[in-house]
Amino acid sequence: MRFPKVYVSSRFLDEMDKYADRYKDSSIFDLDEELNQQRESLKRIRTLFLSSVFQTDIKSSEIEEFKESEFLYFSSFKNILLRRLVMNSGIGDKPNLIPDLKSQDFDQINCSFFLSQSNKHCTDYSEKHGKIVLGKSFLESPFFLNHSFSVESTSKEIPQAERIAHPCSSLIIIDPYLLQNKGKPFQKVDNLIRFFRIFLPKNLKKPFEIDIVTSNPDNKNIKRLDEQLLEEIALPISLHIYFPPIDIFKESDRYFITDYSITVIGHPLDRDSYISSNFLPSNHSNQGIQNGMELWFKKIKSVKNMIETLKLKSESESYCYKFKYPKPTEIEDSSGSEEVEHRIFNI
Repeated sequence: MRFPKVYVSSRFLDEMDKYADRYKDSSIFDLDEELNQQRESLKRIRTLFLSSVFQTDIKSSEIEEFKESEFLYFSSFKNILLRRLVMNSGIGDKPNLIPDLKSQDFDQINCSFFLSQSNKHCTDYSEKHGKIVLGKSFLESPFFLNHSFSVESTSKEIPQAERIAHPCSSLIIIDPYLLQNKGKPFQKVDNLIRFFRIFLPKNLKKPFEIDIVTSNPDNKNIKRLDEQLLEEIALPISLHIYFPPIDIFKESDRYFITDYSITVIGHPLDRDSYISSNFLPSNHSNQGIQNGMELWFKKIKSVKNMIETLKLKSESESYCYKFKYPKPTEIEDSSGSEEVEHRIFNI
């Protein structure tokens, strides 16, 4: 099984227990929308913690002391969580407990961070690193409650773009027809640019990394995409376009994959279709997280294997275009930077 990662500070768990105490006496039939959102957010964060590889600054000595208490004290979620993690730690098909981590590695793929700092501080980190980073006032906003949903209708403009947008640093698009010369000229490319305007984060300190896996792309569409990214998207971007032979990579379904989500769109960007989204950190159930992680990992791994296979071919450059935005000037040294695989493949 595959599990997401979380980093959780001990003080965040203390704050979480305070919130839980505040809402535990309210009726489950309470019709106050904000209260119900906060209750659902707490539930989903708990589900994520219990379904994840759990990294924390809780000291090993505290965990050992807790073990020796024979699990007598379950009054707080922190203690319930420790009990579950202690019992599961070290078992291959269960999430692990990793204590004594003093600092956060924001380069970890698919890791959500729950810290004791202010929301302003955490929002700043989130925007700079493209990561889910929540602070001690974490329930001031709902925990991505609308980002996961089953099949619903969509159009060529993908109106759900704003709804599914979230902090991230990478996007993989798998669509064999994305850049082919079919239908209305440039329709898919122009709608993709509109999607990017809404979906892409604005304040990353590193270039946002996009990988497009397609088939038989038309050079005019590639040129259009290159020009539109340069003119319309005022963000640093690293773009890799792969169009491998069918014997190396074949995928009929269409996916939009980020650090935290996997979205399926039947026929994106050129007609009415359907869309479903699994936003891994905020899900209704442990099973939803596990199913999403399995598919997320499988699709990223298949693209990674394709890239590695292409590298072994003598004419590998014939199956890939690489772009950087903004364009390097003549005096800038851009050598090597686009030869490196994108970070999302470090899974």
